Amino acid sequence: GQRAPEAVLKVVDKQPLNFWHLGLVAMAFPNARIVHCTRDIRDCGLSIFTQNFNTTQNWSTDLDDIAFYWQGYKKLMEHFKQVSGLPILEVNYEETVSELEWQSRRLLDFVGLPWDECVLNFHQSQRAVQTPSRWQVRQPLYQSSKARWRNYESYLAPLMNAVEAQ
Repeated sequence: GQRAPEAVLKVVDKQPLNFWHLGLVAMAFPNARIVHCTRDIRDCGLSIFTQNFNTTQNWSTDLDDIAFYWQGYKKLMEHFKQVSGLPILEVNYEETVSELEWQSRRLLDFVGLPWDECVLNFHQSQRAVQTPSRWQVRQPLYQSSKARWRNYESYLAPLMNAVEAQ
């Protein structure tokens, strides 16, 4: 393998399944700082369920499987927090859409970057974005995806049960 050049100070990888690799990250990058983004399982599960992911994520097409997977993810994250020794910042989706500047300042401070007002205008960036929600990246933050699950509550029993089991 190759080492990253010394000039590379920050690496960002937002893949949803990165939590599986946190043990390896801790060994390979002992000075890493982990930003753990959380969201209400009912909204997160609904979002996963309504996306057309490829078949390698077959757990994403069934609400029972999503709830089961989420419970495993929560257990693994709790374990990692206890044993990794790496600093972990929890960033909650619902709080971020309500208080973008506060959460952004908190995040930048955690990773050692200076504040820049352009953070609040992220949607005006012309950088290429490759994500299923790429159209959303070009929009200002909005509140309509917060508690969206309430519109589908009668269909979300597995996710509701997962919340109760917390």
